[in-house]
Amino acid sequence: MRALIIVILVFIPSLIIAQSANFQDDFTDQDISDWTGDNAEFTFITESGNVLLHQDAASAGSSQLSIPSTNVVGFWEFFIRLDGFNPSDGNKSEIYLMSDSANFDQAIDGYMLQAGEDGSGDVFRLFRISDGAKDGEVLTGTTDISGGGDFRVRVDRDASGNWALSVANSYSGVTVEEATGTDNTYSSTSFFGFKNTYTATRADKFFFDFKIDIPPIQIADASLLSASTINVTFSKDYDPATIQNSNFTITPGNLNPTSIDQPSGSSVELVFGSNLPSGSFDLDITSIEDSNNQTTLADTTITLFRFEEYQTGDIIINEFLKDPPGALEEYVELKNTSSRLLNLKDWKLGDNGTLSTISDQDLAIFPDSFVVITSDTAALKSVFGNVYATQVSLPAFNNTTDQIRLYDENGATIDSLEYTPDWGGDNVALERRSPTAPSVFTENWGDSPNPNSGTAGVENEVEPDNTPPDLKALSIVNDSTFILTFTERINPDSAANPDNYEIALNTKSVQGENDFFVATFLEPDSVKLIVKGGIPNTPNGGEIVIYNQADIFGNLNPSISRSFQYIQTETAEPGDVFINEFVYDPPGSLTEFVEIYNPTEKAFNLKGWTLSDNSGNEVVLTNEDFFFRKTEPTSGFPDNPYIILTPDSSISVDQPNRRVVMGNRFPILNNTTDAIVLKNADGVTIDSLTYTQDWGGDEVSLERRSVSVTGQFQENWGDSPSDQFATPSEPNLVSKDNEAPTLENAFTLNNTSIVLIYDERLEQSAAQNISNYSFTPSLSVSSISQNRNQINLIFNETLQNETTYSITINDQQDIFGNTNA
Repeated sequence: MRALIIVILVFIPSLIIAQSANFQDDFTDQDISDWTGDNAEFTFITESGNVLLHQDAASAGSSQLSIPSTNVVGFWEFFIRLDGFNPSDGNKSEIYLMSDSANFDQAIDGYMLQAGEDGSGDVFRLFRISDGAKDGEVLTGTTDISGGGDFRVRVDRDASGNWALSVANSYSGVTVEEATGTDNTYSSTSFFGFKNTYTATRADKFFFDFKIDIPPIQIADASLLSASTINVTFSKDYDPATIQNSNFTITPGNLNPTSIDQPSGSSVELVFGSNLPSGSFDLDITSIEDSNNQTTLADTTITLFRFEEYQTGDIIINEFLKDPPGALEEYVELKNTSSRLLNLKDWKLGDNGTLSTISDQDLAIFPDSFVVITSDTAALKSVFGNVYATQVSLPAFNNTTDQIRLYDENGATIDSLEYTPDWGGDNVALERRSPTAPSVFTENWGDSPNPNSGTAGVENEVEPDNTPPDLKALSIVNDSTFILTFTERINPDSAANPDNYEIALNTKSVQGENDFFVATFLEPDSVKLIVKGGIPNTPNGGEIVIYNQADIFGNLNPSISRSFQYIQTETAEPGDVFINEFVYDPPGSLTEFVEIYNPTEKAFNLKGWTLSDNSGNEVVLTNEDFFFRKTEPTSGFPDNPYIILTPDSSISVDQPNRRVVMGNRFPILNNTTDAIVLKNADGVTIDSLTYTQDWGGDEVSLERRSVSVTGQFQENWGDSPSDQFATPSEPNLVSKDNEAPTLENAFTLNNTSIVLIYDERLEQSAAQNISNYSFTPSLSVSSISQNRNQINLIFNETLQNETTYSITINDQQDIFGNTNA
C-alpha cells in the first residue's frame, strides 16, 4: 500500500541554551546600516536558509565593522568562514568582543579573538587589548585553523571574568569547549565588531553570521510501507533515546505502534498491531530530539492517506473545457463518485492522438470530490479560486471533434467520450448531467450556465434531466412490425424487454409476454416491436401500452398509451383507385384539389404514392401511414372512399369528415392543358388523364361520370352542378349518361366506303364488330375504323351509281354501356 503526505505542520522550536547571548545579528534583513565602518565592502549571500555577511573588497587592505553593544556576561556565538586560504598575519580576522571605541584602529581597551597568524600553529586566540595593542593572551584554542574553513565559535564570559572557548568545524556542528582563562581587567564595553586584514586574492574570502540558526529536526517524509506499517524519515539524525511508542499516535483511534524499527539514524518504521484506517488519518509525533540534543521536534501532525482499490465507475470525466474564453486554459475535471480515497499516480489523460501522464507521484482524489487537470493552474485559479488542481502538459483539444480518454496505470480505460460540434461547448465548459449515464451520449452534457464559463472543482450547475421519456411517434412498418420513437434517448434494457409492451383492442387485451413480442432497441430513441402473430386488424382502433420505459438518466415512465389503427392493406392496381374530381381553375371560395376515389372493398396505404402533372415531377403524397378504404367513417377513424389532395387546409374547414392530404409541394394545374397522374408506392400508374380547356372546368370542378370508363375521355367529365362549385369527399352530382347513342348522319366517302356519325363516343368493340352491320342490296364489309363517334366502313364491293342502299345497325354502345339495339 502507498500513502500520500498531504499536510505536514512543523513548529520550529528555539535553540536551547544555558545563558543569554551578548550580541546577535542574523542579517535576515540584509541591512547593516546600524553598523559603522567599511559598509560598502560587504554584501550578502543566502546559504541553506541562512543569510551570511560576505566581504567583497576590491583590493588588498583591511575592512572593519562595529556596532554598539554593552552586554558582557553571557556568550558570543558566531560563524566564520576563511574560504580556502591559509590564515596569516596578512590574511586574518580579528573579532572584537569588547571595545570602548567603534574604530578598532584607535587605542582601544577590550578583548579580541584572533583568527590567523604566521606559522603553522594557527588556532583561535583571545587577547586582552590595551591602548590598541595586545596586552596578554587570555586563552588559546586547540582547533587547527591553518587551512582555513568553516567554524562555529562560542566564547562565554561570566561576571568574574572567567572565559571559555568552544569550537565546531561547521555551521551546525556541536561546539566543544577547548580552552578557558580568566581576565577581568575590563568589565564593560561599548562596541562589538570585527576587522579583516587581507591581500588582493583574499579580499572576498571572509564570511560571517553573528547568530547561529541551527535547522531544527523535522519530518522529511512519511509513507505507508504496508497496511500496518509507516515509515517516518527525519531531516537529521535523531536521538534514539527519544524514539518511544508513546511519541507516535494515530487519530482517530488513539493508536500507538506496538514496535518501532530503526533502519537508519534518521528514519523509523512504526509497526501497528492492526491495519491502519482507510482513507485519511493523522499521525501525531512529539518529543523527538536530534542526535546532538540541539533541537527538539515541535509537536507535529501529519495527515496520511491509505489508498483503496479503484472499482468500476468510481472516477468519471465530469466536465471539460475545449474552447476556452478569455484568459482560461483548457481543462478536464475528474470526479471521484465513491466514498474511497483513490490514487491517480501513473494514470493517463489525452485526446484521440496523445496521452499525458497525470502524475508520476501519488496524487489523491478524495471521496465525492474533484481534481482539475490543466496545462495552466495559475490561469485556472485566477478564475475559480483555490480549487484542487494539478498541472499537466495536456494535448490541445480540437474545438470541433475530438476524444477525451482516461486510462489507469495498467492501461485500462476508465472513461472516454468523443464530442462533436453538436455537443456545444463554444467558449464555455461542457458539464456532465449524470455520473451514472454514459459519458459518450451528447444528451448527458450541456453548456455550463455559470458566469465563469464553468464550475471547475465544484459541483456542476447544468440542468439535470428529470423528465421521463414519452412516445413521440408510432409507425407500422408491415403487418407484424411497429417502430416506436420516443422523445429522447432511452435505456436499452427497458426498451428491449418484451414484457414492457401490450396491445389493447376495443374488445380484449393481449398481454405482452415474451412469446408474443420481440423488442429490439434501435439507437438512440426507438424500438422495433415485432408481433409474432401479426398486428391485429384494428379497423375501429386499438391501443398499444408501453410500461416502465426509462431514459438514460433513470427517469421512468410507468405507462404510455397510444391509439393506432391497423388495416391489412393491399397493393393498388390500375382500376382500384380513380381520379374522381379536380379543380384546376378554382373560383374565389375554392382552392385547387384532386379527389381520388376507392370504390373497392380493398384497403390501401397511400404512404409513398405520388402525384404529378405534365412536368413529370412526381410529388410524394405522404411519408406517413395513411389508410384508404371505402368503409363509411366510424368511431373516430375517418375512413372514407374519397381523399382530397390539396395544397392547404381551406377545403377541410368546418368539414371534419373530409380526409385531406395537404402539401404546398403538389403541382399547380394549368388552366389550359395539363395532365394528372397518380402512381402507387411501386411507381405503377393507377390512373391518369390529360385535360384541355374544351373539357370545361372554368371556375368549377370537373366531376367524373363513371369510374367504369377511362378518365382520358372528355365525355366522362362534366362541370359540377353543385352550388358550392364542387363536391369534395361526396358523390359527384354531374349527370350520368343513360342515353343510347343515336345515328345522326351517314354518307359515302368514296365508291368503296361510307361514314357513320353518332351523337356521342362509341364503345370500340361494338362499333368494330362486322356482324353488327347488314346492307340491302347486300354488301360485305372488309374493314372498320372508328374514332370517337365516327365509324368508317370499307366494302369488298364497289358501290353502284344511283343505287339506294339501306343499312341495319345492331347493338351499338356508347362508352357508358348504353346500347342501341
